[in-house]
Amino acid sequence: LNELLERMAQPGDCSLERVLRYLRDSADRQARSDLLELLCVHRVDHLTVQAKLVLLHTLMVVRLSSCSRAEAFVENLLLSAEGDDLSELKCMQDATGQIHSMHKLVWQDVTDPAIRDRMLCHFLSEGTAQVAHRVLLGSDHFRALVNKGLDKGCLPEHLSFLQEDVAGRGDRQGPSYAGQCGHAWLKIMTDIDDTLYCSGNRWPAGIDGRYSKHTTYPGVAAFYRELQGGAGVGQLCALSARPHIVGEVMERPMFNRFERMVKDKTLHAMPTVLTGSMDSGARFMVNGGDAAGMHALFEKKFENFEEYIALYPEFKVVLIGDNGQADYAVGLRMWQKYPHNVEQVWIHQVQPREKTWGYQPDSDAPIAFFDDYVMAAADAATRPRALITPEGLLRIVLQAVEDFKKITVWPSDSHRESEVERLNQSIVRACAVLRALDVDESEVELIDADRHPKPVSPSLLQTPANTPGSSGGKMSLFSLARGLAKGAIAVGKSAAASPALAALEDADAAPPAVEFGVQTDLLEPPAPESPRPFHLSPDASAAAGSEAGEKIRSKSIFGMARNFVSGGSSSGNPAAVTSPTQKSSADPVIASSPEQPAPAGLPPLPVVDLPQSLEVTQATQAETPTVAEDATAGGSCEGGAVPSSPPVASSSGGGGGGGGGGGGGGG
Repeated sequence: LNELLERMAQPGDCSLERVLRYLRDSADRQARSDLLELLCVHRVDHLTVQAKLVLLHTLMVVRLSSCSRAEAFVENLLLSAEGDDLSELKCMQDATGQIHSMHKLVWQDVTDPAIRDRMLCHFLSEGTAQVAHRVLLGSDHFRALVNKGLDKGCLPEHLSFLQEDVAGRGDRQGPSYAGQCGHAWLKIMTDIDDTLYCSGNRWPAGIDGRYSKHTTYPGVAAFYRELQGGAGVGQLCALSARPHIVGEVMERPMFNRFERMVKDKTLHAMPTVLTGSMDSGARFMVNGGDAAGMHALFEKKFENFEEYIALYPEFKVVLIGDNGQADYAVGLRMWQKYPHNVEQVWIHQVQPREKTWGYQPDSDAPIAFFDDYVMAAADAATRPRALITPEGLLRIVLQAVEDFKKITVWPSDSHRESEVERLNQSIVRACAVLRALDVDESEVELIDADRHPKPVSPSLLQTPANTPGSSGGKMSLFSLARGLAKGAIAVGKSAAASPALAALEDADAAPPAVEFGVQTDLLEPPAPESPRPFHLSPDASAAAGSEAGEKIRSKSIFGMARNFVSGGSSSGNPAAVTSPTQKSSADPVIASSPEQPAPAGLPPLPVVDLPQSLEVTQATQAETPTVAEDATAGGSCEGGAVPSSPPVASSSGGGGGGGGGGGGGGG
């Protein structure tokens, strides 16, 4: 039966869609309902996930309204799936590349509120069990106790759902909780225009004119793929402001473009699409994109987000948008209302930051601005809980260079030269991060290296320079990588081993190298604060422009304790021990953005000379944060991640260099 249904998924005379359209319900006989009842009720326990997908998708294509009991059949199909099988079924339906998504099914096609509520409760119940399972098995202590309980035959009955092969016992069977639909357990929600590809400065789509219209940004596909964790089923969800009209009038052009991008390998998987509404789109157009129009887009996108996470409670969410419209406000509101669901928000900076609608520079939300996807990847690889591995960062850098070389159409030659300079600076910074993370980056080449051998050394974040010898400690390698990614540390001359880093060998602007003392404040955020009330007034952007950018916070108690245990802090230096909430009198400021050149006379960045060979001493190794697997996110976090920290505000300067990142929004 399963093989038959899977074969009937193919188009043709024997397709299940054609069979159902042939069989009709009449007063004499309910032929269509009888067949569906046989498959969706009586034989549902014998069906595989793939066979259930065929039935679910076919019911949506022929429309639920064509059968009086279709909504009940859909409910039975979904309620019969449990655990990771349910997650896989939902994700596979969303990856079909059509308008028929889980969001449309639950929130539009199903009209019976009681059926919708039962399905959502089932999703929540199974998602809770999945997260609990991952949290439990993330503890080595718990796994050891489970093994002992299995050996002695005294495992508690209420823990019998655990899959023994995960606990190290592969000789028994259990429910499917293996994380087969994506080991990162992250849903990647992305805007489209000016985030996935460039709008070409065509209003109302967007305002970015650095690339030609519909040019995919270099490295974006590799970045999304590494965030997902490399699983086969895509976890992309595209947030669109375009309104939904009957049929696929608005969505079909988007899906056609996505199909071409997947074929050209500029997108790793087909996304599902959450559309806007006629009301919000009309208000935005009529008001000319003013505050009232932005608020209409904000409300609709946030409504879509709330409905979407109800479908996937077992996943955490990463939002990637731009600051040309309301994406920043959406990400901020997401974290304020659902902090445990939101892992990170990245905002593509396509205009000066102070012009971002709803911008709150002092927010503690895990929001980071970035200029390109190399910068975003460096930030993701050096967060307190890394979202991509160091090797993944290297793959993104290499792919970004290749993607850039494939772009043949530009608004002008000057636009291309400007982007070469911008992207090369981020590549140099990423290479320094890779060196600090002990990854060989020798194969990385700069774009147009023959004509751009000496890119300007990035100067993004001004920090008070440490006095050499003020503290006897050294930075851990992970702290060094994080500082490089954030642009808080300049790249020294001795860090030139790869062709990209060699471009800085003779840079005249490089300041003299100084030894960097203990500075774990790049990693350790302070104690969490209550989310600030969310206010979106027309004057929000103007008020936000009064502050230049983020502030690096003082060391947390965890950071100070870590230093004392590892011998990193000098007991003879009272200045090295500060209150966790004490702020420096010289708060760092963002130096410049692409539209605002840095003023003259700014103090030089502290410089760390990267070693040619990373021979780490025992003391330095003791300071390096241990890798902690966040069980609620599924897979392990490689690349020197530390235990999850409270969310903090994060942003990076424009014009090249590492993107800033904060702690995870989830608990």
